[in-house]
Amino acid sequence: MNMLAYGTYKDYKAAKRLNVRFSKLDDVLAKSDFVCISTSLRPDTYHLINEERIAKMKKTAFLINIVRGEVVDENAPLAFCVAPGGIPTS
Repeated sequence: MNMLAYGTYKDYKAAKRLNVRFSKLDDVLAKSDFVCISTSLRPDTYHLINEERIAKMKKTAFLINIVRGEVVDENAPLAFCVAPGGIPTS
């Protein structure tokens, strides 16, 4: 299994031990089967996951939001994520 991570704080020692590779957010979204959002709400993370970023995800990907607040734009068209056919590609 390949594990990718994105974030402003990068613990390279832990990443090496856990076999995790840091990458750009768009790369993480495009390559991941499961995307787990676990960040705090700050001005730079407000609507971090929006319609544009969701469109970059694999059609079959799962978006797991474990944060409170508005990190994920819930007004973005998320309904297609659970609809037959999954996430539409642009």
